[in-house]
Amino acid sequence: MSGLFGEAVAVPQRGGPMVDLRVYGDEFLARYETPDGYSVTEDEGTGLFSYAVVEGGRFRSTGIPASESPPRGLPRHLQEAPDQQLARFEQRYREIRPEGGNAKNLFTYGSNNGLLPGRQLHRGEITGLTILIDFDDVQTAITAGEVASLLNDDNYTANGNACSVREYFRRMSGDVLDFTNEVHGPFKLANRKSYYEDAGKNLVGDALEAAKAGGVDFSRYASQPDNIIDSIIILYAGEKHFKGALWPSSSSIARTYDGVTTNLYLKTGLGIDATGLRIGTLVHEAGHLLCRFPDLYDYGDRDGNADPSRGLGRYCSMAGGEKLDDERTPAPFCAYLRHLAGWCSNVVDLGPGGRFEASHGEYTTVHRYGTDKASEYFLVENRCRAGLDAHLPSSGLAIYQCDTEGSNEFEDGTPYKHYQVLLLQADGRGDLQANRNGGDYGDLFRDVAGVALSNTTKPNSKTWGGRDSGLRVNDIGPAGTTTGFTVATPAEVRAESS
Repeated sequence: MSGLFGEAVAVPQRGGPMVDLRVYGDEFLARYETPDGYSVTEDEGTGLFSYAVVEGGRFRSTGIPASESPPRGLPRHLQEAPDQQLARFEQRYREIRPEGGNAKNLFTYGSNNGLLPGRQLHRGEITGLTILIDFDDVQTAITAGEVASLLNDDNYTANGNACSVREYFRRMSGDVLDFTNEVHGPFKLANRKSYYEDAGKNLVGDALEAAKAGGVDFSRYASQPDNIIDSIIILYAGEKHFKGALWPSSSSIARTYDGVTTNLYLKTGLGIDATGLRIGTLVHEAGHLLCRFPDLYDYGDRDGNADPSRGLGRYCSMAGGEKLDDERTPAPFCAYLRHLAGWCSNVVDLGPGGRFEASHGEYTTVHRYGTDKASEYFLVENRCRAGLDAHLPSSGLAIYQCDTEGSNEFEDGTPYKHYQVLLLQADGRGDLQANRNGGDYGDLFRDVAGVALSNTTKPNSKTWGGRDSGLRVNDIGPAGTTTGFTVATPAEVRAESS
């Protein structure tokens, strides 16, 4: 899923032109506000986004379009009641995924070692099928060759992109995963684009049928003995629509063609011309599709918790970092996800203590400190403003508290409900948890003489159960391509505690 956290985007209206709104949520549950903060809902009669009031816990349209002045006395930032939001989410889930599945699988409880259920394609040569789609009323001027370059080329920098999708995954995996795509189309569907905003209208199914009718041999894209297609990317004409079933997302569909079965896919908007080609959303959704990486932010009220968080924010492309540099330079997958994927062949044990150096861009190296709980540990990596981190809000050491049995959906901070991975923010403000921003200058550790992180600092290095983990990080050097830091030895920790 590709979540929005108040970004301003153009949203289609059934009864009128596109309207600029701030959007909060994803394809399962989204809330829309005017740029000045008034909640709006699409009026059933006019098809226009109109100012909303809350009645019986749910939004009701006032009938006054968002293009006009708001009603006198209308409060800003209205939200539906949590139980109503949860009900809407569950209904939406059934509409979007009629083939079944448990909505709770969207939340990561650790039953799959921190990853989402499903096939994992972390390594090897994976050739995906990419299908370009035009609509009756919206076509793209982007060619299959231009899309193939975005997905596959070495040294790809067109339109300011940092690299191609293939090169991004090669960097993250240390060349363990080589993800290429063959591009077909565009195939023109008979329906208008707005037809597919309705969850009951199957864009992906129609795209697959059009590709088959257009001569695509689906058997080319199943590399495993189970005869399941590894990857399907659906790119539809025009800009991404953050509304209804056109919302950029990944999911699954079961169809059989040429003796093989479809499974996981991603869909997103392609744009009108090649200047709009970006890798950010593709990287995020392919993280779900190939690696079964979870979203590392909180979805909000759908879990009964009215306090959403930004999770890892801009520091990971599974939490919002895919949007950096207008999606041209998405943040790396964080060390936690690379470690789960088995891409970190060099795991440096911090347990014995000593002086260490973390180098930026060494994605197959991770510094790890274990606790007395096998699933819970701390990771350290260097995140300075260079390469794929060029547009981060901060530079320095990122220190993560990790637990594969946690979930970023549940951020109570208790032994039983806590993050799967938390960035310990150096300034102690906890802005990411509080949803105040997606990252700022004070988040990462740098230039600290003496104690930077211990069981008594803020933030601290205690376990989620409130015990002293024993991790003490001291004497952190300046931010740069290589940053040194010291970890106290067990003997030093015992001496301190006695």
